[in-house]
Amino acid sequence: MFKKIFLTFLFGILLLGNTSFCLAQNTDAANEIDKQLQAAAGEKGAGFDEPVDPRDGIFLIIRYALGMLGFVFLLLALYAGFLWMTAGGDEGNIEKAKSILTAAVIGLIIILLSYSITLFVFKVVLLEGAPFRRWE
Repeated sequence: MFKKIFLTFLFGILLLGNTSFCLAQNTDAANEIDKQLQAAAGEKGAGFDEPVDPRDGIFLIIRYALGMLGFVFLLLALYAGFLWMTAGGDEGNIEKAKSILTAAVIGLIIILLSYSITLFVFKVVLLEGAPFRRWE
């Protein structure tokens, strides 16, 4: 049951992302987007003082993806807790809940390590220690 809900949610997000990407590639939609942006920002633009670095966008995409994985951890932990609390002494359900919770904690450790590695790479290696005001 949980797998069906999770897969439906995952494929829904992927389908929504692909649909919006395809719409952005359409020239009529791109012209409409440009027209709306021009109406909102005008000739002087949005008023940003500095140009936006493409690495900022990449880092934010990675950050949001890892945030979504953290949300998946939360759902798995809640599901395992629910299984454990409703097991009623059944050893099979308790072992299943323990294995789900163990896998979720290992996944959370991997998520935190990947976030710290990403932050290290973007802060120290790529930008040579330049401080990021917007990311902290």
